[in-house]
Amino acid sequence: MWFRCGYEGWCPFETSLGDQVVSPAESSGEGCLGKASQSDGISKRSSLWASPGLSPALLQSSVKQQLDAIEKQYVSAIEKQAHRCEELLHAQHQRLLEVLDTEKELLREKIQEALAQQSQEQKETLGKYLQEEMQRSKEALESAVKLEKEAMKDVINKAVEEERKNLEKVHAEEREMWKAEHARDQERVTEAIQAVIREQRMMSQVLIRALCGWRYLNERYMHKRHGKTKTTFTETYFLCWLSGLYKLSMLKKKKNLSKLTKYLNCKFYVSKKVLGKY
Repeated sequence: MWFRCGYEGWCPFETSLGDQVVSPAESSGEGCLGKASQSDGISKRSSLWASPGLSPALLQSSVKQQLDAIEKQYVSAIEKQAHRCEELLHAQHQRLLEVLDTEKELLREKIQEALAQQSQEQKETLGKYLQEEMQRSKEALESAVKLEKEAMKDVINKAVEEERKNLEKVHAEEREMWKAEHARDQERVTEAIQAVIREQRMMSQVLIRALCGWRYLNERYMHKRHGKTKTTFTETYFLCWLSGLYKLSMLKKKKNLSKLTKYLNCKFYVSKKVLGKY
C-alpha cells in the first residue's frame, strides 16, 4: 500500500495482506523504479521485520534509514524520469514544431492555390459583371441619347413652328403694310396720272386753240399773199415753237433748267437749219 509522505513522491507501506508493495505508476506500467530494486527492498524489509531480538529504537532507526534511502532512490529516479520526460517532451515538441511547419507550408500552399483560384474566379466574375454593366450602360446611354434626340427634335420642331408662325405673322403684317403703301402709291399714281391727263388736256386745248389761231392767221395770210412757200415756212416754224413750248412746260416740272436750255437750243438750231432750206 502507498501513502503520501512529506516529500515528493509516494512512499511504500506494508499492509496486513502481505509483503507486496504496489504503486500507482507500477499499476499503470510507467513506474519510476525497476522491478529488481522493488524486489530487493521487499526482501530487505521482510528480513528486517523477521529478525528477532531487535529493540524498537533500533528498529525505528533502521526503518528511518531505509525510508531515507528509499526516498533518495525515489527522488533520483523521479529526477531521472523528469529529465527523460523533459527530453522526450522537447523532442516531441520539436517533432510537433516540424510537423506544424510542414503543415503550415502545406496549408500556405493550399491557401495560396485557393486564393489564386478564388482570385481567378472573382476576376472572371468581375469581368463578366463589368461586361454586363458596360453593356447595360451602353444600352442605357443609347436609349438616353435617343430620348435626348427625340426631345431635341421636338423642341426644334416646336421652335421652328413657332418661328414660322412668327415669320408668317411678320410677313402678314408686312404684306398688310405693303398693301396699304401700295394702295397709297396707287392713289398717288392715279392722282398724278389724272393731273397729267388734266395737264395734257389743258395743253391739248392750248394747242388746239393755237392751231385754230394759226389756221385763222394762215388763212388770212393766204388770202393776202397767195404764196405756198411762205405758208410752209410759217407752219413749220409754228410747229417747232409749239413743240418747244410743250417741252419747256414739261422740263420746268422736273426742275432741270440746264437740260431744258440745251434742248431748246438744239431744237431751235435744228429748226433754223430746216427753215433755212426754204
